Amino acid sequence: MEAIVVTAAEGAVKTLLGKLGSVLAQQNQLVGGVRGELQYIKDELESMNAFLQNLATANSHDVQVKIWMKQVREMAYDAEDCIDEFQHHFGGSRGDGIMGFLRRMKYILSALNARHRIVMQVQELKNRAQDVSDRYARYSGANAIAAASGLQGSAISTSNCLALDPRQAIGFIQEGLLVGIDKRRNRLLKYIMEDYGKQLRVISIFGFGGLGKTTIAKAICDSPQSKSGQFQCQAFVTVSQKFDLKAILRDILGQLIPHGSNQHVNSDILDIQDEQLEGFEVWDVKRLGDKLRSYLDDKSYEIEPLNQIEAKELFFRRLFGQVDVCPQNLQKVSEDILKKCGGMPLAINSITGILASRAVKSLVEWQTLHNSLGSELDNASTMEKVKHVLLLSYSDLPYHLKTCFLYFSIFPEDYKIRRKNVIQRWVAEGFVSEKRGLSAEQVAESYFAEFINRSIIQPIDISDSGKVKTCRIHDVMLEVIVGLSVEQNFVSLMGDQYVRTSHDKVRRVSLHGSGSYNLSTSLELSHVRSLSSFGDMPGVVCFNKARFLRVVDLENCEFLRNHHLKQICALFQLKFLSLRNGHNINRLPRNIRNLKSLKTLDLRGTCVDELPGSLTELKHLEHFRSGYTYLPFGFGKMKSIQSLGLIEISDDTSWRIQEIECLVQLKKLRIRSRNGLNKENWESLLAVIEKLSRSLVSLSIETDGRTFCLPLDFASSPPLLLQSFLLYEKLEALPSWVASLDNLVKLTLGGTQLKDDDIQVLQKLPRLFSLRLWFAFATKHFVVGCSGFPNLQLLAIQGWDGPLEMTLEEGSMQKLHKLVLVVAYRSSTLKSVKGVRYLQSLQTVEIRGKSTEPMEALLQEFRAEASHLPHHPTVIFKKV
Repeated sequence: MEAIVVTAAEGAVKTLLGKLGSVLAQQNQLVGGVRGELQYIKDELESMNAFLQNLATANSHDVQVKIWMKQVREMAYDAEDCIDEFQHHFGGSRGDGIMGFLRRMKYILSALNARHRIVMQVQELKNRAQDVSDRYARYSGANAIAAASGLQGSAISTSNCLALDPRQAIGFIQEGLLVGIDKRRNRLLKYIMEDYGKQLRVISIFGFGGLGKTTIAKAICDSPQSKSGQFQCQAFVTVSQKFDLKAILRDILGQLIPHGSNQHVNSDILDIQDEQLEGFEVWDVKRLGDKLRSYLDDKSYEIEPLNQIEAKELFFRRLFGQVDVCPQNLQKVSEDILKKCGGMPLAINSITGILASRAVKSLVEWQTLHNSLGSELDNASTMEKVKHVLLLSYSDLPYHLKTCFLYFSIFPEDYKIRRKNVIQRWVAEGFVSEKRGLSAEQVAESYFAEFINRSIIQPIDISDSGKVKTCRIHDVMLEVIVGLSVEQNFVSLMGDQYVRTSHDKVRRVSLHGSGSYNLSTSLELSHVRSLSSFGDMPGVVCFNKARFLRVVDLENCEFLRNHHLKQICALFQLKFLSLRNGHNINRLPRNIRNLKSLKTLDLRGTCVDELPGSLTELKHLEHFRSGYTYLPFGFGKMKSIQSLGLIEISDDTSWRIQEIECLVQLKKLRIRSRNGLNKENWESLLAVIEKLSRSLVSLSIETDGRTFCLPLDFASSPPLLLQSFLLYEKLEALPSWVASLDNLVKLTLGGTQLKDDDIQVLQKLPRLFSLRLWFAFATKHFVVGCSGFPNLQLLAIQGWDGPLEMTLEEGSMQKLHKLVLVVAYRSSTLKSVKGVRYLQSLQTVEIRGKSTEPMEALLQEFRAEASHLPHHPTVIFKKV
C-alpha cells in the first residue's frame, strides 16, 4: 500500500524537475540570484526524487517518513505553480500589430510587480527546500528513514523479511463453506486432465485481488483427481510480496522431486542449510524461470467472479447458516452490500465477518455498514485483509503507473470512464511525458492497456476497432484508492457521502451529486489543478480564483452559463476543457484566445453553432470535438490539431479544403458533402489527403452520391497508415491501394457496389477487426474463402438488393465473434447461409428482418449448427 502512496509525492517532484530544467535553459529571462536559487531547488529535488523511488519499493513507512513525503510533495506543487507563473509572464510572444503593441505595453507595466513577486516566491521555496532537507537530516538521517521503511539494503535476513500473507489462510478454510468453487474447479480440472499425453500443462488463473484465485488453485491441488496418481508430481506454494527465494525453492523441491528416486527429498529438506543447496544445480532460478515461461505460453484463463446466486449463497450461509432464512427487512440492504462486493469471495467473507460480530442484526447497523464501507476498510481488522489482498494486484506496478492509478479515485462509483477522456486528462495533468519517440498520448495509451491487462480496471464497452471505449473501477477497489488519495491530498472529494476534513491546500476537486456547497466559500481554490463535476455543480463558482487549473471537466452541468466561460478563458494553464452536454451554452467568448495551453476542447452536446475567429489562435489545441459546428475561417492555423469534428464541404465552401491541407499533424479526418463536389474540388480533396497520408490513421468520407462515381485514386501517396476507414460513396471498383492497408482494423463501406474480386481483396487484410457493409456490394453470392478475414471479429451486412446466398468455407473467419445480418431494406432477402459450423469463435448471431416461413426455417438451421460450436452462440432474431 505504501508503495502506491509514495508516488503522489514522487509524481509531483518528477513533473517539476522537467519544468525546472526548461526554465534554467532560458538564461536571458533569469535575473539576479534567481538562477542560483532555482538550481539549488532542482538539485535538492533530484536527490529527494531518487530517495522517493527507493521508498516506492518498501511495504510500509512510519509516521516520520510519511510527514517528510508530504512536505516534499507540497513543496513540489508550490514550486511548479511558481514556475508556471514565471513562464506565463516572461515566456512567449505578445503578438504583432497594434493589438500586439498594446499587449506589450500592458505587459511592461505589470512585469515589474510580477517579477518581484516571483523572485520572492523563489527565495521562499529555496528556504523551504533547505528546511525540508535539514529537518529530514535532523530527526531521522538517511539510515534511520531507510531502516524505518525496510530499505537497509538487499541483505535482509530471512527471519525478518517475511510478512504474513492473508492468502496463507486459504489452506485452513473448511471446504463446506466454499461457495461457487465446484464449477470453476471442475472447469480447470478438465483443462488440466485432457490430452494428458502432452505431459505437463500450466494454466494461469488471473484477475484482481479477492476473486478467489488462490482458493480455487488449492481446491484443485486437493481434489481426488489431482491426487489419483495420474500426475508425476504436485506442488502448491504461495509467494507473498516479501519472500525468501531460497525458502521458496526448498518448498518447491520438497514437493516436486518424486519419492523413491535417487534424489529422494523428504520433509527434512526444509532444514537443509543454505550451502547444501548448492548441489541442486539443475533447479537453479534461471532454469525454473525458463520452464515456467514455456508452460505459461497460451495457457491463461481468467477466473470469473461469483454470480448473483452464488454470492447470495455465500453471504447468507456465513451469516445465518443457510440461504433462505434472511429476515425480510434485511433483503434489500443485503443486495446493496453484495453489489459493492462485486462477486469477490474474500470481500464477501470479510464483510460478513463484520456483520456476524454484531450482537443484533438490525437494519440500521447494516445500512450504516453499507454507507460507510470505506471507513470500515480502514478501521475493521477483518477488512484490512480485503484491503491488503486488493492492493496485491497493484503494489508491483511500475512507479510511473501508480499516480495514473490513483487518478481513478476522482470518478464516482459505477461511473463509466471514457478511455480517451482519462488518457487526455493524464497528459494534461503532466503524469505522462514523451518517451522513446512516442508522444505523451501514445505513452498514456500504453499505460491504459497495461491496466486492462492487469485486470486493474474492468472494460465495459468495446469499439468496432477492438479498443476499450469505457471502463469502470470495482466498488471496493474504489473505496481503497479513495482512502489513499484523500490521505495523500491527491484529491478532495465533495458531495454525496464525502465531507472535506483536510486542511491542506486543495490540489484536485471532484464534485459528486448535486450538492448545495459553494466553491467560492467552502474551498480555497488558488492552488487547484483539476476541477471535475459529476452531476450538477453549485450555482456560484469563482473560476478566477483558480488560476492554476489544468483540467476542467463540466460535463452535464446544467448550471453552466455563457458568462462563466469568460472566467474560464482566463486560465492560462488550462489544457483540458469539457463542456459536453452543457445545454445552456450557445456561444464561446472571444477571449478563448487566452487559453494558450489548451490541448482538448469538447463542445459536443452544447448549443454552440458558430465559433469565434479567435479560436484559430489556439496553437496547441490537439483535439477539438464539436459535433456539426462549422469551423471558422483560418482554422488551418491550428497546426497542432490531431482530431476535428465533422467538416462539411461543398463547392461553395471549397476553401476549407485548403485549410485542411495546413493541418500537418491531423490524425483523424471526417469529411461530409451533402451537396456533392465537382471534379476539380474532388481532386483537390484527394491531393490534400495525399499530403496528410503520413499522419492520418482515421479517414471518413460521406457523400450523397452526387459526385457521380469519381475515382478514389491517389497520384503517389495513398493513406496507407489508416486504422479506420469509412466511405459512403459510389465506386465502380475498389481502389488498388486498399489491398495495402495492413494496419486497417475498422472498415465501413456504403453504396460502393463492390464486385466479387473486391470482396476477395478485403478478405486478405491481415488486421481487419470489424467490417460493416451497407448496400456495399453488387454480387448475389457472398463467399468467404478458406483463411479469409483471419482477424475479423465483427461482420455486419446491412442491406443488399434481391436474394443473397452466403457461403463460409472451412477455415474462414476463425476469430469471428459476432455476425449481424439486416434483411430489412428494399427487396433484400436472405436465401441461405452455409458454413456457420466452421466459425469456431462465434458467440452471437443477430438477424433483423420480417418474420416469414423461410426466415423461421433459416433460423432453425442457424440454431442447429450453432449448438455444435464451442461457445454455443446465441441466435437472436429482431423483427423490423
